Amino acid sequence: MKTVCLTPSANWYSAGALASDGDRLLVGCARQALLLAGPVTTAAGGAPSLHHHGVVEDAHRERVVGAVVWRHAPGAVSVVSCGEDALVKLWTCEVAEEEGRFRYHCEKQHNAHGKLKVAAVAHAARSPHVAISVDERGTFVVWDTVAHTTRTLFLEKMAPTELRCSPHTEHVVAVAGKRGLLWTVSLAASGRVLQKLRGHDDDVTSISWCPELTTLLSFEQDHLLVSASKDKTIRVWGTRGGRCHVTQRVPAPAEGGGRRQSAGLGGERAWLAVLWTASDCLYSSGLTGQLLRWRLAGNGDGCQVVHRCHGRSLFNIVGLGELVVSSGIQRQLVVHDPRSLLTGTVPCLGGQTAALDTCPVDPGRLAIGCGDHTIRVWNLGADTAYSTVTVWQGIKAKVLTVAWHPHKDTRLAFGTDEGRVGVCDPGAGRPPQLCPEHHSGPVYSVSWSPAGQLFSLSLGAVWRHDASRLSAVPWPPAAGRAACSQLSWGGGGAALGRQDGAVELLTTDGLVRGAALGHRRLVTALRWGPAGAGESRPLAVASYDSFVSVFDVPDLDGSGCPELLQARITLTGHKSRVLDLAWLQDSPTRLVSASQDATVRVWDTVAGSAVAVYSGHHRPVRCCLPHPLLAGHVFSGGDDCSLHLWRVDEQDTNVPETAEPTAAPLPAPTGKEKGRTRAGASGDGAPAVAVNGTDSASRDRTPPAAAAAAAPAQPRELGDGRRARTQRSLFPLSGAAENRGKAHSQADLEHLMAAGDGSAPGGDGWSHVGLFGDDTALRDMVVKEMRHHEAQKSSAQLLHMSLWRGDTAAVVRAAAAEALLTDELLALAPMVSYRLWEEMSLKYAEQLENSKECLKASSVLLACHKVSEAVALLLRHSLYREALCVSRLRLAPDDPSHGRILRLWADQLTTEGNMEQAAKCYLSLGDWAAAAGVLSRRSDPGSLRLAARLWARAGDRTQTRALALLCVHASCLRAEWDVGLAVAREVPVVVAGAHLCVAHRTVTAELEPTKQRLYEWAARLLSGKDGTGSTEQTTRHAVDGKSDGSGKSAEERGKEREGSSAESGKQESETREEKSSDVQQTVMKCDGTAVGEESRDATAVSSQEDGTEWLLAQLRHAWRTAGLEQEEDLQQSLQEVSYRTMPTSPKQLWLAVCSELSLAALESEPAVWAARLVKLLALCQQSVPSQLPLLCALLVPSPTGCLWETGRKYILPSLLSVLHQKAHLAGSESSATPSSSNGVKVAPSSAAGEQSQCDISPTDGTSANTDRPASVSTQGSMRSDNTGDDPRGSSAINSDTGAKTVISGKADAARTEASLSECIRRLELLYVSGKTQEEERMFSELSARLEAL
Repeated sequence: MKTVCLTPSANWYSAGALASDGDRLLVGCARQALLLAGPVTTAAGGAPSLHHHGVVEDAHRERVVGAVVWRHAPGAVSVVSCGEDALVKLWTCEVAEEEGRFRYHCEKQHNAHGKLKVAAVAHAARSPHVAISVDERGTFVVWDTVAHTTRTLFLEKMAPTELRCSPHTEHVVAVAGKRGLLWTVSLAASGRVLQKLRGHDDDVTSISWCPELTTLLSFEQDHLLVSASKDKTIRVWGTRGGRCHVTQRVPAPAEGGGRRQSAGLGGERAWLAVLWTASDCLYSSGLTGQLLRWRLAGNGDGCQVVHRCHGRSLFNIVGLGELVVSSGIQRQLVVHDPRSLLTGTVPCLGGQTAALDTCPVDPGRLAIGCGDHTIRVWNLGADTAYSTVTVWQGIKAKVLTVAWHPHKDTRLAFGTDEGRVGVCDPGAGRPPQLCPEHHSGPVYSVSWSPAGQLFSLSLGAVWRHDASRLSAVPWPPAAGRAACSQLSWGGGGAALGRQDGAVELLTTDGLVRGAALGHRRLVTALRWGPAGAGESRPLAVASYDSFVSVFDVPDLDGSGCPELLQARITLTGHKSRVLDLAWLQDSPTRLVSASQDATVRVWDTVAGSAVAVYSGHHRPVRCCLPHPLLAGHVFSGGDDCSLHLWRVDEQDTNVPETAEPTAAPLPAPTGKEKGRTRAGASGDGAPAVAVNGTDSASRDRTPPAAAAAAAPAQPRELGDGRRARTQRSLFPLSGAAENRGKAHSQADLEHLMAAGDGSAPGGDGWSHVGLFGDDTALRDMVVKEMRHHEAQKSSAQLLHMSLWRGDTAAVVRAAAAEALLTDELLALAPMVSYRLWEEMSLKYAEQLENSKECLKASSVLLACHKVSEAVALLLRHSLYREALCVSRLRLAPDDPSHGRILRLWADQLTTEGNMEQAAKCYLSLGDWAAAAGVLSRRSDPGSLRLAARLWARAGDRTQTRALALLCVHASCLRAEWDVGLAVAREVPVVVAGAHLCVAHRTVTAELEPTKQRLYEWAARLLSGKDGTGSTEQTTRHAVDGKSDGSGKSAEERGKEREGSSAESGKQESETREEKSSDVQQTVMKCDGTAVGEESRDATAVSSQEDGTEWLLAQLRHAWRTAGLEQEEDLQQSLQEVSYRTMPTSPKQLWLAVCSELSLAALESEPAVWAARLVKLLALCQQSVPSQLPLLCALLVPSPTGCLWETGRKYILPSLLSVLHQKAHLAGSESSATPSSSNGVKVAPSSAAGEQSQCDISPTDGTSANTDRPASVSTQGSMRSDNTGDDPRGSSAINSDTGAKTVISGKADAARTEASLSECIRRLELLYVSGKTQEEERMFSELSARLEAL
C-alpha cells in the first residue's frame, strides 16, 4: 500500500485545472499528471479536508489543460483529460478507499484535433459519457466514449479559454474566450452559434452556469451564465436574449496591504474565477486571493469575504458536494464548508521534492526542500492533518538541500540551485538571512558541525560560514584535492565525498585521518549510522555507480583510524544512480536508499539483501527519510512533485516490471570504458540504452523529454554529459554482446578461428559476430537486428537496414499501412516505379489530411496531378480561399468548379456574418440579386445603399424602393444624412427622401439648444412675454369661456402687434433683410456645422411669425438652400417616404416628428398643419412620453398660434413636468447641472434614478439661439419683476465697496422660489378643467418644495 500525502499542485493560470463530479470526486491537472481526491468525513467541529485517492502519472506528454470525472460504477471512476499534446484520453480508474488501492489505465483516446492544442474539455450533464472538447482554433469535437465515435464541428474562429456544458439544455455549451468574448453554441446536428455576448474588456478567465432555471433577474425563466474577466468585473448574462443583467466590479483590497497583496493586481496576475452554487449565491475570487461570496437577492452588501487562505491569487473554484474547493498561487487546496463556516487547507507541491530533514530538537517538524522555490515545514504532531508553514520570501531558485541546527529549532539552513546559502526561522514569518557570497554552481549540501558551525558545499568548493553574517571562507585550508560533492558530520569528525568516488575522513579541524575507497564515480550521499556496541560507527556511501557501500569507521578523534578503509558490505540492486540514503532509527541495521530508477529500497546491512522495494514513484527519487514519530514508516520524494509515506513491512521485495528499466546492472566501468555508453548513466534523468537491447525511452511511463525537463541540476563528472548526444545504434544487439568484457571477446575470437577450419559450434549465441563471418551469418544478424527494431518501433533504424537490403517497396508499403509515411519515404517510392509513387502519394495525402495538415496534403495531390481531388480536400476543411485559387490556376476558365466553390464560400461567409465578403463572391458569379440579398441583412446606411443599387442593377424595382427607403430612414437614425441624400439622388422613386434628410438634419441641430432651455421656455409661456398681453389676461378670457386662449381674436391680436411695432417697423425690416442676406451666404456650406448655423440664422427670417410657423419656415428655407425643388407631387412623395412605424425610442420618435413636420411645411392652411401636429403630440405622449416637453418646446416656442390653442392638453402637462423637475433641482444640495439628455417624463420626476433636462442657460444675452421668437430673458425678467435683482441673475455689484461678489446660496434659493411660485400660480390658472390624480400629486409636491426653499 502506498499513501501520497502531498500531491502535485494544480496548474497555474488554467481555467480547467480543477473539476469535480459535484459529489465526492475531485480531479486536478498537475503538469502532465492527474490527481484524484475526495472529501474526508471529519468529526463534529473538525475542519474539512481531502483524501488523495491517487495520481495518474504521465497522463499526457505535455501539460494537461482540463479534465472531467464521473463515477460509472461503484469503485470505478472515468476521467476524460485533454492536454497541449492535442490528445483527448479516457482513463478508467479503480478506487478502493478502504484498502487504499488505486489502479488506472488508458482505455481510449483520439486525436481528432490534429496538431492543435486542446483548450478545454467538458461533458454533457445528462450524458456524462459524451465528452466535448475545443481546441485553440475553435474546433469542437463531440466524442461518444462508449461507441468511440467523434463528430467535428467548426462554426467560427475562436480563442477559447474555458468550456462549460449547460445543465438545462442538451447539446448547448458556453465558451469563454480571449478579448472579452463569450459564445453560447448548440452542438446539435451541424451546430450553430446561439449568442455572442460582448461586454468584457479583457480575456474571460472563468464561466459558470446557474444550477437552476430562475426568474431572479428577469420576468421569465432564463438560463443564466456568470463570467469573470481580467478586466476585474463579473457579469451575469441571460442566454436567451443575450442581455447582461448584472455587472459587478470586484472590490479592490484595502490600502496598506503591502507588496504581497498588491502583487496580484497587475498584468497577468489579474485572474478571476467564479462558481455558481445556488440560484441566489455564487462564489468568486478576489484581486488578492480572497474567496468572495455574492448574494444576488436581498439587501446585502454585495459580496462577503469567506477566507484569505490563498494569499496572492486564486485560480480555480469547484463544488464538491456541499463543500467549496479552491486552488491558488500558494500551491494548496482550500476546502470551505458553508454550513459550519470552517475552512481547511491541503498543501501541495509545485516542484520536485529535493531534500528532507527532521528537527533534532523537535522531531515532529519536517522540513521539505521543494523545486518551486519554497521550503515547507510540516508539523507532524499537530492536531490537524496538514499543519504546514511555507517559507518563500527571498528564495529565487530551487531548494536542493536543507539542514536543521543541532541545538536550535529556530535555525534552518538551505542551499539553492543558483548557489545561494541561507538560514531562516520558519515560525517567525521573516525573510531568511542570506550569505553575501554565493557559490559558482548549485549547492548540493549544507550541514551543521556538532559545534553549530554551518558548512556549505558546491561542486569543487566547501565553505564555512560565520554565525552572525553568514560570510563564507574556504574550508578545509588544504588545496589541490579533487572536487568535493558531499559533506557529512559524525563519528567525531566529518566525511567528505569527492567526485572521483573517494571519501576522505577528516577531524573537526579539517585534518585528513584516512580515506574510504570503493567507488569510482561521483559521491551523491553520505550518511552516518547509529553507533553500535563497538568503537566504530557505520558510514553509508552512495554514488553514480548505482550501488551502496557500508564502511565501519573508528572514532576520528582517536588514533585507531587506518589510512585506507575497505567496504564491509556492498549493496547492489539499483539500476541507476543512488541519490540519497537514510538509516532507520528503530532498526539500526537497516538502510534506506533512493535511486534514479524510481525505486526506494530498504536494505539489511548485515545480510546484504533488500528487505523491501517501494515502487510507487514514476520519476527519479531524490530523497528519503524515516518518519520520526511512526516506526516502520518512510517518507520519499522526487521528480514526480509528490511526497509519499509508506510502511516498510507492506512492500514487496521484487520490483514490478513497469517500475524500472530491464537493463541488467553493470560493474563499475574501468578507465578505458568511461567514454562508452553506460546503462543508467545518461544525463537526462532517465536510463540510457541498456546492453540487452531494451530502450528505456520506449516505456510509456517515463518519456525522456519529460524526465529531462523535470530533473534538477546534478553534479557532473568531468567529461560526462558535455559531448553531443550520438544517434541510436543500428546494431544494439550486436553492440551489447560485443561489450560484455574481455573474456567474451576472447571467446568470439576463438569461435571465428574455429569457423575458419569448420569446427565452430552453431547456434544463435554467435549471431553477433555475423559481420565477420560468411554471407549467411551476416544476413542472420541483420534479420535479428531488424526484428528488434520492429519490436521497439524504431522506424528510422528499420528503414535504413531495409534500404541496405534493397526492400524499398516493402518498407514503404508497411509504413503506409501503419500511417507512418514521411517525406523521405515518399521520395524513395520513385526508385521502385511511378505507379508505386502515385499510390503512396494518395495514401500520404490521406494520412496528412487525418493529421489536419490539409495544405501539405493538397500539395502532395497536386504533385501527382490530382487537381480535382486537391480542391475537394480543401473544401472538406473549409479552406475556400485556397481551393478557389488552386481551381482557377490549374483548371480551365469555364470549369464549373469555380462557381461551385464561390457559392459554398458565400454560404459559409453568410453563416459567419461576413456579408461583404459573401457579396464579393456573388458579384464574381454575376448574381446581383444574391449579392443584394446578403447586403440587405445589414442595418447600416452604407450597406443598405449598396444593396439598393445592386437591386437596381438586378432589375427588381420593388426591392430597390424598399432598400432605398430603409437606407433613408437608417441614415437619419444614425445621423449619416449624406448617405441618405446620395441614395435619394440615385433612386428616383425615393427622391423625397432628400427632403426628409434635410428636415431631420435641421431639426436635430435645433434640439440641443432647445434642450438646454426647457425651463426658460416654460417661464416664457407662463409669463406671457410675447407682445400680446399678460398671462392673467389670457387666463381670464379662458375662464370666461372664450374660444381664444388670449381673450382676443386673431385680427385683434394682429392689429395690437402691428401697433406695438409701428415705431420700430422700418428698423426691424432693415435688420431682417441684413440677416436674410447673411443667411444666404452662410448656408452654401452643406456640412453639419453650417446646418446648425443655418437653423439659428434662419430663425431671424421668421422671427415675427406666430407660433409654430417659424419652424416650418425654417424647413422650407433649408430645402431651398440645399437646392431641393418643391414639385407638384412632393406631398405624395413625402407621404411614401415618411416614417410610419410606431416609435419605441427617442431616435425613432424624432424621425416620425420630422416626417410630419415635412408634410406640415407643405400645407398652406394653419388649421390643417396644426391638426397634424396635435396628432404628433398625442403619438409622443403614447409612445415616448419622456420626449414630450422637448417636443412641445420645439413646436410651441411662444403662447401664440393655432397649436397653442389646440394642443393645450399636451402642453400644460409638459409645463408642469418641467416646473416639477426645476423644483427638484432647486431643492437638492448639489448645484451641478444634470448630465442626462433624454428629456423629461410626465411621470413623477422625483423617482430614483431619473435625471433632468431642465437646465437653466445663462440669460445675459450669450445663450444659444437668442433670435428665436419671443426669446426674452424670462428668468432675468421675472427676477426683476419679483425681487428687483440684477436681470442677469448671475452676480451683483456692491456700489459701496466696488467689490464683485457672488450671490450666496440663500439668495439664489430665494429668487428660484419666487420665480417658481409665480410660474406655478399662472399654471394653475391655465388649468380650467379638473386635474388628474397624477397632476394633483405633482402640484402638491411643488408646494412642498417651495415651502422647503
